Amino acid sequence: PELIANNGRHSMSYIEIPLLAGRSFGGEKLRFEIQAGGAVGILTGTQGSIYINPRLDGLVASDAHINQFREWQFNVMLRAGLRYDVTPQIQATLFPVVRYSLLNALNAQAIDQRYLGYGLNIGLSYRF
Repeated sequence: PELIANNGRHSMSYIEIPLLAGRSFGGEKLRFEIQAGGAVGILTGTQGSIYINPRLDGLVASDAHINQFREWQFNVMLRAGLRYDVTPQIQATLFPVVRYSLLNALNAQAIDQRYLGYGLNIGLSYRF
């Protein structure tokens, strides 16, 4: 049978733990921070595909061909942003982030595909 690529059901979940170190500059309530470090994450999911037989007279449901995968992700990160103390226990943060993957996204030895990502982290934290 012939596999039709990227045809089927996909579901993924991603959990990441950032490990950052940095320095703060500024006053008591509003501070500018620069942080560098890395992140370790795990991507898990399922991927389904539809198979078509050579005569094209039938389809096999994607439920019959499910592949499960688990992949570790390692990234280096750099972020700089603002931290504001709303109250002594509550802080609001705004951090643009740039990250670069350390693993091959395709997991193929013949192709070196890494990626550069960027984003914006908006946060609210509470100190006990």
